[in-house]
Amino acid sequence: MVRSANTTASLVPKSSKIFTRLAWASAALMIQLLLLLLLSYNPTGLTQLVNTHVWSKVKEVESPSQSSSNPASDIMVESDVLPQIQDQDRDDDASSSTPVVESPSTDRTGVRPVRAGRKKTLPTDIRQRPWATTGTSDRLCGGEQGQEGSGVPRASDLAVLTDANHRGALVFPTVSRTALTKAAGSFSSHEINLPVDAGPLCAWLVVVDWGDGLAETPFHAQTGSEARTEYPTSAGDWPPDSVEIRASGSDYTVPVSVGKKYVLVKGRPSEVAYRIYNVTIDLRDPDSYLLEPVLEYVDYLWNYEQPEHVFWSPTPLPIYVDISDLHHVPSLHLSTKSLPRITHTSYGLLPPCTSGDQPGRWIPTSHLSPMPSVRMQIPSDDSDPATDEIPLILDTRSRRLWVPYTCRYVAKTYASWRDTCLSVHHPRIDAFGDANLRRSAKAMASGGRWCTVWYEQGSRDCECSDWGLNVEGLVPDRDENLVRVSTNEEEDGWVTRGDMSQVDTLPSMFVFLWKGLNDWGPDWRRALSNSTDRMMSAGNDVRGPSAVVISLTNWDAAFGTYEAFVRSLEDLVKLVGETYHARGIPVIWRSGQYFGGRADLETSDGGMQTRKYSRMRVKAFNQAAERALVDAFQAKVWDVYSIGEGLDATERAQAAECISGHSGRHVVDVENTMLLNMLCPQ
Repeated sequence: MVRSANTTASLVPKSSKIFTRLAWASAALMIQLLLLLLLSYNPTGLTQLVNTHVWSKVKEVESPSQSSSNPASDIMVESDVLPQIQDQDRDDDASSSTPVVESPSTDRTGVRPVRAGRKKTLPTDIRQRPWATTGTSDRLCGGEQGQEGSGVPRASDLAVLTDANHRGALVFPTVSRTALTKAAGSFSSHEINLPVDAGPLCAWLVVVDWGDGLAETPFHAQTGSEARTEYPTSAGDWPPDSVEIRASGSDYTVPVSVGKKYVLVKGRPSEVAYRIYNVTIDLRDPDSYLLEPVLEYVDYLWNYEQPEHVFWSPTPLPIYVDISDLHHVPSLHLSTKSLPRITHTSYGLLPPCTSGDQPGRWIPTSHLSPMPSVRMQIPSDDSDPATDEIPLILDTRSRRLWVPYTCRYVAKTYASWRDTCLSVHHPRIDAFGDANLRRSAKAMASGGRWCTVWYEQGSRDCECSDWGLNVEGLVPDRDENLVRVSTNEEEDGWVTRGDMSQVDTLPSMFVFLWKGLNDWGPDWRRALSNSTDRMMSAGNDVRGPSAVVISLTNWDAAFGTYEAFVRSLEDLVKLVGETYHARGIPVIWRSGQYFGGRADLETSDGGMQTRKYSRMRVKAFNQAAERALVDAFQAKVWDVYSIGEGLDATERAQAAECISGHSGRHVVDVENTMLLNMLCPQ
């Protein structure tokens, strides 16, 4: 009986053991539930936990030489170590009042795109955004697709882009895959036929925001940490992303307009975001256009003003169609071959242009055959056609002509312009600008002979620097220059500074060469103030100006800061108002030259690239100056930027060889024709 009692007692556990086992079972169950919740919220959460608590330990014992052996290890790109997302972004700016589109929780099946490196700690510095990561619009083109009829897609609709590790895409939301396949016959190479009455075509530019603190574009890493810890700041109302889109055909090249405002589409806090811009594709000439979207910069890296220089690292973007079920199109052409082509007849019916900012494009001069052409450097004589009855076209080296869509610039020789325009209506013009304005004045004052008859036509000096082509009266290292406009071979066309007696009755130009509104350049404030003294000088040998040309941006964008430039514009407006506008003298604003986003090839002694050029930066500076002068004085706009932007690939490649961003010699004649039509409307 004793043995039996002992056996029974041993089979009954103590109450404390029961409670202990229950506690362990409950803890295990809670851990399992937490893991299930984590995986349902973030499918890669377990991997991130392992990376944080396991691989971080491995990194700590790595040799320092191993981590620094790669020279590109300091460049933060998507495939490298990714930064930790700041806690302030965990709520995805939910408290912001600016438009943010939240994606519903029912995403498409499969692995959702997760903001890269959310849980990982970097051994390098993280660059923080100084600007809000919120949208600036709440509507997109493309009809009623998306949420609440606003045309805005869901994050799940765009997940295919991040699944393929794209940094963005050009999306045609209303072009269905079925219709495209039916029209093209296959889905390997497609051509969309754009009807004549279709008008502008709607598209979206989608830029993937992979996460805060990540510099997607490689940047120049300095030895100190300060150079790579800050993002560039925003500039006015310009967007954070720089994307250039071109529609290139065999005859025409058309820059595609991208809107400034964007819709920000976000999913769950762990997912990436998408910035979506409206894109307007407006093709008005018959051709088959290849679309070429190229991502240049993100996160305002196009506005770099810190010691580092952000390299131009263009990335071609893919093209997708059908927002209801996105599909990639390997090669997309837009065919407008049914549109009417411009001919000599339709060109002659266009009215003469009276302004210098008409939208246009370069067209082959062969399309205007048999219309006669004229070279601007040829002196006028009785054998010339009557330009008021028979329109002439400007003969250029490229055999292409800049033609606005709604008007035409009247073409004449420099000699004819002098006799019929400058001598009669503008005997004196004041001009303030840089080397591009200097090149324009050289061509005009020499009657077009500079770098055509004089010097070696087509040489690098003529096409770019012209620094060694000093001409009496207008030289690169002198700020104040006064020249007369010449026509005949026996006239040298140049007057030295201060030799006012030689001006006589010839039209003249006062040219002040500055370095923009940078304070370290020639004193532009003194020059504008002294203009009053020049205009009030006694004697008939000095005539007051009938117009003033203000040219900015090139030096300002290359070496200044946007904030300082905007502040200096206030002083500029005040001085121009007192000196010119108060006397009823019209103001002409000349834009900065087009810059195609290429990397600056000129470096300082320390190896840094010296110019802070980028395509979007030049556009931002141009807009700030234009708004200031147009708002204050109703200034006329001499838009030479669009002429450079519209060049085809061959011409742009040649222009890229000039690191100073100067226009080629034949483009100078086109720019001057635009100005002379503004000064003397026909």
